[in-house]
Amino acid sequence: MKSGRAAPIVMNVSSTRRLFTFLAGVALMANILHINYQLQENYNNKKAILGAITTETLISAYKGEEKINDDIDNKKEGQNIDSNYDSIRGKEFFEATANSFSTKTDKVTDHNYQVMYGQFLLPFYKSKPNMKMLEIGLGCDMSYGPGMSVNVWRKLFPEAELWEAEYNNRCVKRAKDRGQLDGFRTLTGDQGRVEVLDRWIEESGGDFDVVIDDGGHQNCQIWATFQKLWPLLRSGGYYFIEDMQVGRAPKYQRAENPLCKKRIGC
Repeated sequence: MKSGRAAPIVMNVSSTRRLFTFLAGVALMANILHINYQLQENYNNKKAILGAITTETLISAYKGEEKINDDIDNKKEGQNIDSNYDSIRGKEFFEATANSFSTKTDKVTDHNYQVMYGQFLLPFYKSKPNMKMLEIGLGCDMSYGPGMSVNVWRKLFPEAELWEAEYNNRCVKRAKDRGQLDGFRTLTGDQGRVEVLDRWIEESGGDFDVVIDDGGHQNCQIWATFQKLWPLLRSGGYYFIEDMQVGRAPKYQRAENPLCKKRIGC
C-alpha cells in the first residue's frame, strides 16, 4: 500500500500522559496500516505536530509557532544553506548523506527515518543553523558498532551545537579516543533514572531546539525522558521518538521509575 498524508487533526490534550498514550496508539496504527499520518494538537498553549510515517513508527513533536525564527542573524545564516535542506529535497539528501558512509546507520537501512528527518529536521536547520540538538543513543549495542548516526549529524549540521547521550560510559570513552565524537558534547547514564536525567539537564543547560530519543526504547525510559525534556524544549523545537512500535513487546516493558510504572500505555 502506498503511503498517503492525512489531514491534520486538532484536539485538546489535558496532560502529558494522555498525549504520550495517544502517541503510542498513533504509532501502532501507522505501523500496521503503513500510512502517512500527521497529527496537530494544542498542548499547553503550544502547537505540536506528531507524525507517524510509512512502515515504521516515526514520531515527531513540533512545539511553538510555525515560524520559529525571529533571529535576524539566524535568517542570514540560513540563506546560505543549500536547497537540499528544503522539505522537498530533504528526504533524498538525508538518505544520500547517510549512504555516503561505508557503514550506514539503521535510520535509512532498517527504517525509513529519512522521511521524517528530511521533511522536518533539515528545513529546521536551514532556518536555524546554530540549533542545539541532543540525540539519545550512540548505538553501542548495534551490530555494526557505535556512532553511525553521529557521522550523519556532523556532516549535515556543521554549525549546530551537538550533544550525544549514551548509557554505556566505556563505549563513549572508546568512541572519543577514536575521534568518533569530535564536535560533540556527551552525556552518560541510564535515561530511565530520574537523577540521571536531572544531571543531563544540569550539565547541558537544557534549552534544546531538537531532541531525538533513540535510546533504550523501554517504555518507562521514553516516558520519563519525555516528561523531563519536553518542558525544556525551546519554542519552535522538535522532539523525535524513534522505534515506538517495539513498546508492546514484553522486553521493553521491564523498566520502572518514580515517573512511570510498567506497561504504560499498553
